[in-house]
Amino acid sequence: MDLLWLLKFQLKLEVESLALVAVIAWCLWYSWNQVHLGGAQQSAWHIFQWAWTYLEEFQLANHLPTQPRFVSEVLWSPPKPLWFKVNIDSAVFSSLKSVGVGIVVRDQWGNVAAAMSKLVNAPLGPLETEAMVMEEAIQFARDTGFLDVIFESDSLSMIQSLNGSLIPPASIVNIISGSLQAIRYFGQVEFVYVPRTGNKAAHGLAQ
Repeated sequence: MDLLWLLKFQLKLEVESLALVAVIAWCLWYSWNQVHLGGAQQSAWHIFQWAWTYLEEFQLANHLPTQPRFVSEVLWSPPKPLWFKVNIDSAVFSSLKSVGVGIVVRDQWGNVAAAMSKLVNAPLGPLETEAMVMEEAIQFARDTGFLDVIFESDSLSMIQSLNGSLIPPASIVNIISGSLQAIRYFGQVEFVYVPRTGNKAAHGLAQ
């Protein structure tokens, strides 16, 4: 608390910077405990990326900024010829300790080729839920026989983790690893981020 007081009132740091400092401190504490219990030691860069991602996901889950009226909505777009696009989304029902799963598969003409909507008893956070649903979608697409597939989600951190541009947070690293192993059974696969406005069908199924 003394450190936060110093940063806020003496060094005049903004609230956003203070939040990041607090999360980094928690991640350092958690990482130290994991090492103490026999876990692997994480690099400073990994801890920083983990803290940044954790804070970003928390802010996204707790604050949805109002879009200016002049901003055009991003709409769903069809995949390349002979490809299929799998849109996924999830919904967390904290009171039920469960999550909703929404998966929609469409072809190049926008026709629905397959879909899934179900409730899973799993008390997970927003990021863990999105990763779990992606793993479910990969299995679903494989079981239904699709070969060349684009997986779209409105979880930026998860898509970046799957594409290798972000080190996965510890809470989803095993799920990400399993998903990357599972895509070996496809011909070609892409992971693409799409804003919520371009993911409405899957979002509706997850509710």
